[in-house]
Amino acid sequence: MKRVFFLLTLIIICMSGTLSWAKEYIVYVTTLDINFYKDTNSGVIIKTSLCLETPVREKAILVWSGANYYSCGKLTFIQNGRSCQVDGVYVDYVDK
Repeated sequence: MKRVFFLLTLIIICMSGTLSWAKEYIVYVTTLDINFYKDTNSGVIIKTSLCLETPVREKAILVWSGANYYSCGKLTFIQNGRSCQVDGVYVDYVDK
């Protein structure tokens, strides 16, 4: 039991350290495909996990640390308050 508690504490400490470096961005997202969204202002592609939202130029908050390869973030839709896990943020060079 002590070992499980220690591991949970260690995970929480690591996660809190990662989240403290996270930055928030206001984005206006439109659905591209299942789990893929595009910020209509910057052209950034956001990959989510198990996200069922279908916005069209909807205002949202993107929280992303980008500190390392295994980083993840959160996309929160302001209109309904729902959020989805973000697995990746990519630049769409074709649009530019």
